[in-house]
Amino acid sequence: MRQDENVTHMNATHDDLAGNQGIGRYVIVPGSMARAKQISTHFDNVRVNEHPRGHHLYMGTYQGVDVASVSTGMGCSSADIILNELYMLGAKRFLRVGTAGSMQGDRIKIGDIVVATAAVRDEMATRAYATAEVPAVASWPMLQAIEAARTTVDRPVHFGTVHCKASYHGRQLGMGPLGEKNKQYLEMIRQNGILATEMETALIYILSNVFNQQSVSAGDGPVYAGGILAIAGDGEAIGTADEIQAAEAAAIQYALDAVVALNKQEKN
Repeated sequence: MRQDENVTHMNATHDDLAGNQGIGRYVIVPGSMARAKQISTHFDNVRVNEHPRGHHLYMGTYQGVDVASVSTGMGCSSADIILNELYMLGAKRFLRVGTAGSMQGDRIKIGDIVVATAAVRDEMATRAYATAEVPAVASWPMLQAIEAARTTVDRPVHFGTVHCKASYHGRQLGMGPLGEKNKQYLEMIRQNGILATEMETALIYILSNVFNQQSVSAGDGPVYAGGILAIAGDGEAIGTADEIQAAEAAAIQYALDAVVALNKQEKN
């Protein structure tokens, strides 16, 4: 069985993910299906491959760079399927654009941007690939590109480690019989300097590092991943619809500028 015969959750081919002189399309991977579509409104020459599960693949160019966007869905288990299928089709550049809750509300405010340099693996999906000792870290070239694009952002940007969880209501909101234990856990990681909490980054980073090892070993070039997160809440409150919309728009523009910066780096 060929790898691409396992691609059943997207309507896509190798040709769809090709481009950028053999590097492949730079793929922006939000959790939200609506955000994947919103990202595509910035593309030129847009075309869409729809799928019944809602993981529509939006393709086009941005400032001459071949790009795509597709939703990973919510949580690491869903992202696991989409990232694997993208890689099977030849994608090697992944940039998550999502939302997160601040864990440092005194300095990271609603509307700010957090760049995830690494992620706490507080979920189970990544355990199918690596034991707990293996860190989930972003790719250095992707972080360099994100830093290079930082001057375009009109709001505070914070670089650091984020928390990736499996349960929003249980772990983050403290609902259920383990509520107090979950609150204590979150306070512990807050005191360890974790910047924000979200639900997909750890899987994207672990898988990308696995893919990178496979790809480099096969002589097919490196695989990079990064993450840009809009802060939608601060532990005390959730932002207004307008605040969240503005933060998401800023994160999307930041991601697109980072993709252009990465493409320039790779041409040099």
